[in-house]
Amino acid sequence: MATQYTAGLTQGQKLTADIMNQIGAAWETWTPTVTQSGTFTFTNNISRYTRVNKLVIATTYVQFTNNAGVAGNAVNMSIPIAAQSNSGQMMAFGFIYDSSANTLYNVTAQTTVNASTIAFYQGMATGGSLFGVVPNLALATSDQMRITIIYEAA
Repeated sequence: MATQYTAGLTQGQKLTADIMNQIGAAWETWTPTVTQSGTFTFTNNISRYTRVNKLVIATTYVQFTNNAGVAGNAVNMSIPIAAQSNSGQMMAFGFIYDSSANTLYNVTAQTTVNASTIAFYQGMATGGSLFGVVPNLALATSDQMRITIIYEAA
């Protein structure tokens, strides 16, 4: 992993061109883990993130290649760097495409209890049911997930 800029300046240090070039470091690749009771395999079309100080911005686009989903279970995904909060910090939006039903679900997400994964909700509601429970569906081969994540790192 390339060095990410973390504001490690000391008092009196000059902001040089070298230090300024570190700000907004290059995007890194990562491979998320996606689960719905089972663990999916997928084509990782793009999964990248960047970190500036404690701000993490990530994006992922995956297409599933197996039928590991189990209907009635929540869909969860790992994030590239642990989040500051595991208390339901709102942090992601995007869509999940169910190819068998030809249906696109807009989803939001928040951290789970371990701050290293997020759980999805359909639409904008976060106090309701988890995606995969409502609607009651199993993600499978050819389904897609495109998510953008913005959050504070631990």
